[in-house]
Amino acid sequence: MPYHFSAATWTPQHTSTSAFAVGGFAWPRNQLLRTHSICRRALPARRKRIPCVRNSVPLSTAGSTQPEPSPVSDAECVAAPLDIIALQENWVAVNKPPSMLVHRTKLYHARPRETYVVDEVRKRVGEIRGLPTAVLPVQRLDRPTSGAMVFALGDSKKASQLQHALQSEHSRKEYWAIAFGAEMPQKWENHHSLRDLTGKTRKERSASSMFEQLLRLDESDLSVVRATLATGRRHQIRRHLSYSRHAILGDTSYAKGTQNRFVREHFGVTRCCLHSRRLSFTDPENGTQINLEAPVPQDLRDVLARASECEQHHDITLDLGNLAEDTR
Repeated sequence: MPYHFSAATWTPQHTSTSAFAVGGFAWPRNQLLRTHSICRRALPARRKRIPCVRNSVPLSTAGSTQPEPSPVSDAECVAAPLDIIALQENWVAVNKPPSMLVHRTKLYHARPRETYVVDEVRKRVGEIRGLPTAVLPVQRLDRPTSGAMVFALGDSKKASQLQHALQSEHSRKEYWAIAFGAEMPQKWENHHSLRDLTGKTRKERSASSMFEQLLRLDESDLSVVRATLATGRRHQIRRHLSYSRHAILGDTSYAKGTQNRFVREHFGVTRCCLHSRRLSFTDPENGTQINLEAPVPQDLRDVLARASECEQHHDITLDLGNLAEDTR
């Protein structure tokens, strides 16, 4: 049945089936539908929810007890500490600091006097053993991501064996992230396939991530999320959380710029709040189960401490060590 278009509704009108009566004129059907579609696209977008900071003020204001956050400088990047978690005959595990590249790559622009994690590991292992040792990367972490990661020691054969052990179904990679949004399921999975970010074909590959909400901050509209990977695609956690409408704080690639500016001013976020918390695999040499753990860095603890000040009830558990034991 033909309809008459008004400012608010479509009402029946007895006209021909090939035209619509609008404002006393007969409009062709296709032209009217195109006009209506353009009008719908011109409507203002729904306003995004901004985290509430009832008791919080920007860190740069006078009287604030917290220092104003500043981006990581080149000197800080060079002098970043590197802690060794475990050292074995054929591999070494380290706690990667944020803002350091694992190795030289074309995916990131090298900073002046750039220092790479693989070079620092080679230096530290050489000092401990007293002789030069070949260090080979077998996994990757993005520049802003911190936490546990493993390097192979020796030749490429040992590196291949260790890489297969990390990719087997018996291995486990656990990450912690501070994400936007307090209203989310307690547990959920994301199986959205991901397209390659580099290469000519940009092939679409299967990807699976499991998420669990560990801590909920309602007033700040933030959550601490634990992510466990079944596959290892580039930026998998960051992309899957973004597709779930819960992007990671400080993620300049998949989070909104307005949100990142807000949390930088109020909570002191200076990087992507993603941390490799635990790593488990089977040692390819002797078959023993290896369980590695990297403590949550101080900068992420400071972000959560500032965000908790916005809550009406201050009895929130911010002891991340106890939180890990309770939810393991």
